[in-house]
Amino acid sequence: FFSAMNPLQARQRVDAVYTLKQADFASERQWNDYLEEKEEIVFNFTENIDVPATERKLRQYAEEHAAEIAASKGRAAVAEKETEKNQAEQKQQQHQQESEAARMSVDASVPFRTFEDTEEGRAERARVAREAGGADPVYAQRRAAVAAFSGLYEAVTM
Repeated sequence: FFSAMNPLQARQRVDAVYTLKQADFASERQWNDYLEEKEEIVFNFTENIDVPATERKLRQYAEEHAAEIAASKGRAAVAEKETEKNQAEQKQQQHQQESEAARMSVDASVPFRTFEDTEEGRAERARVAREAGGADPVYAQRRAAVAAFSGLYEAVTM
């Protein structure tokens, strides 16, 4: 006694044996007959209809078309390797494009400044670097004054 098979399992099992593509057939009628036979086997497995005969039919087809099945598996393996290769190439191209975009992302409206290698040039470079980092000499002076006067205020109130 056989139990009904899961439709997905049945389809995978049949697809492993029935591997031909539409291009392998001379006419659309032959292709449709082939698909009909495939679907009939899947239906028989899932609905538990004459499973022993369906098993024999599947085994017989696999034995008769072993060379075609092997060739189809070989084509599938080649196609899979080609797909992996294409994906790797696309990933590499994307990485190159991203790195190129990162290099080119500098705003063209902001001119690059060059500083002379003199005392004044080094001082100017240091001032620009401080400002770029958010340092402001006026703010530092105000903060020092507030700190100094707050200490005096605490001393007077005590």
